[in-house]
Amino acid sequence: MYSDYVLIGTGLIMLAYASISDFRTREVPDWLSYSIIISGFGIRTIGALFSWDYWYLLDGLIGFGIMFALAHLLFYTGQWGGGDSKVLMGMGVILGSYPVDFIFSPALGDIPFSLLAAFMVNLAILGSVYGLVWSFGLAFSNLRKFGKELVKVNRQKQTRIWKIVMLIVFMIALGIYFYPTENVVNYLALSSSLLFVFVVYLIIFIKIIERVFMEYYIPVSKVTPGDWIVNDVVINGKRICGPKDLGISEEQIAVLYKLHKKGKISKVKIKAGIPFIPSFLFSYIFTIVWGNIVFIFGAL
Repeated sequence: MYSDYVLIGTGLIMLAYASISDFRTREVPDWLSYSIIISGFGIRTIGALFSWDYWYLLDGLIGFGIMFALAHLLFYTGQWGGGDSKVLMGMGVILGSYPVDFIFSPALGDIPFSLLAAFMVNLAILGSVYGLVWSFGLAFSNLRKFGKELVKVNRQKQTRIWKIVMLIVFMIALGIYFYPTENVVNYLALSSSLLFVFVVYLIIFIKIIERVFMEYYIPVSKVTPGDWIVNDVVINGKRICGPKDLGISEEQIAVLYKLHKKGKISKVKIKAGIPFIPSFLFSYIFTIVWGNIVFIFGAL
């Protein structure tokens, strides 16, 4: 259907625009997020009417429903912001849920597959790589600040405990590795312990990146709805806002403005994430051109 190409093109253009916005302001405007959803439903409605195939619209509704549930799960567990979540819902409408063979690459032949499922797999893999590359870039951009925070973290009691745990796990795995048993068990024990050590250090690395480069104070006048507040703001024993809010609301900002005018608060500490929407764009292009990254590498 020609509307398929219109859908794919619309998704590409809007993701590109959203990526630029995310790079510049670290947020995606609500009007843009909702435009992706509305445009997707509009194109699917027109396509369904012209083809008399109402499954075409229902497919978008199912895709939206799946991403609506996933987006809310990620948002309310504090993994993603509201902008990312709404764009994810839009991708559900654009890509739908039903398996199709709309793909430019012949790597998978004519095997139908779900574009939405492929997109989510690609986003999980490419998004992780993107996040790591961005984080390492931040670390290398100011090694002095990163190094100072690393020294502080290494001196913390919690870090020392984790190092002891890692050493114990590694020694046990090393003992299993040299124990005369099946090779598969030996290598599995050693590789699992190394993976455990890697994950622990990766978590420490990410925490340092967040503290040094993503948490900072801004004047109350520059706080916008959806900003993530790092610490609880308590004035006269009353909590105004904090990290449990999953983004500050307009009502809470209004209260902060009033307190600011009374001279009781001048700034708040917020947490800014990396511009993650570009990874949506990379994953989207990969999905349309090559399909599911797991199937592609499995076929090599």
